[in-house]
Amino acid sequence: MDHLALVFAPPPGSGHNHPPEPIDPIEGLTARLAETHSDLVARFRDLELGCARVPDPLESEEEAATLTDFIAQCQRHIKKAEATHKQEKELFLKAGRAG
Repeated sequence: MDHLALVFAPPPGSGHNHPPEPIDPIEGLTARLAETHSDLVARFRDLELGCARVPDPLESEEEAATLTDFIAQCQRHIKKAEATHKQEKELFLKAGRAG
């Protein structure tokens, strides 16, 4: 902006310095988590759809082996989600201890 224009600009009127709109910290956190960890949510959805395809009753050793593998996948994903939760929570715990 031209320096001369700043010198001759009229002074701002009364009440020009309004505070910014309030930010909802929960909304911001929810949006960040949804974006950052969308892969975890998508995988949970995939595993949930897989649950609907489990035969009941199991009719062969092959089905039992497939189900055992599927259960292991579910358990690994749950552990990954728990580790991610612990990592995210650690930031808040550190901030609480520092404050």
